[in-house]
Amino acid sequence: MNIIAHIHTDFPQKFGIPRQSGLVEGLTGAIVFEPEYRSPDAVKGLEDYDYLWLLWKFQVPEKQHWSATVKPPRLGGNTPVGVFATRSPFRPNPIGLSSVRLERVELTEHRGPVIHVSGVDLRDGTPIYDSIIPQMISNLPDILIGVVVILVLSASMSTLSSLVLTSGSTLTLDVIVPACKNEMDEKKKMLIIRLL
Repeated sequence: MNIIAHIHTDFPQKFGIPRQSGLVEGLTGAIVFEPEYRSPDAVKGLEDYDYLWLLWKFQVPEKQHWSATVKPPRLGGNTPVGVFATRSPFRPNPIGLSSVRLERVELTEHRGPVIHVSGVDLRDGTPIYDSIIPQMISNLPDILIGVVVILVLSASMSTLSSLVLTSGSTLTLDVIVPACKNEMDEKKKMLIIRLL
């Protein structure tokens, strides 16, 4: 993956950084693109969104191997936990994901577009990979998000009931009917389909 930008924050070291994004909304950062990605066209329309997903690289020393367990400071540093149950930077792939609030996009002459964000949980100079993704659903009112979720769940239940009906009719027509020695009329076939 290509590093397309770096974020600049008030955290030169890892100490004091919130354990995840959005916990401290007042913490800000500025995303500055690498020279080859400084086209204003690349951020056109971005200001229409409230939140962005940032895919970034942990700034940790390269390790030859990874450990399946870590001891997070939040648990006192004494309790081993599975690495995938933590936000530890010592993972098989040192990739992080943060949701940040988009404050504004500034078009500058020398640094190109600069994206100002808040709610950051990143160290100063953290590399940002080829992924600044707007959260599209965040622009919808809560009631509309609820309606979308209900519609998706309804569609899923409808699909599930269709599959059950199809499998019941297939079982009846392909297995049970041929196994019966007597001829079966349509009413009996439908009764068996409904029972299955």
